Amino acid sequence: MHSLVHSLQAITENMVAQLDYVTEEQIIFFIDQREQLVQQLQQIEITEADREKYGSIVQGVLKHDTVITNKLEELRSGASDDIQKVNVARVQNTAYSAPYIQDSYYFDKKK
Repeated sequence: MHSLVHSLQAITENMVAQLDYVTEEQIIFFIDQREQLVQQLQQIEITEADREKYGSIVQGVLKHDTVITNKLEELRSGASDDIQKVNVARVQNTAYSAPYIQDSYYFDKKK
């Protein structure tokens, strides 16, 4: 249990320290790691002594959740803006490249 809690604390503090420079892939990797650690912790039978010993560490990890969630929201918003720009560009592009059928023909007469 000791190693799981400290691993959880270490990866969370590392993520928070690098939060201004992380990519989406790094956050996804962090979330996967964290999920595995949490699942392993849930499988362990926790005693009251463990709860007292590691409770403050876990509370400290949980306090970082709002900062990480804000970064995820910022990345999601940025991706949403990029998708919107692509859609606008696609609409503008199709206006110029739309195929059309000629419905009238003009013939020049030879003089």
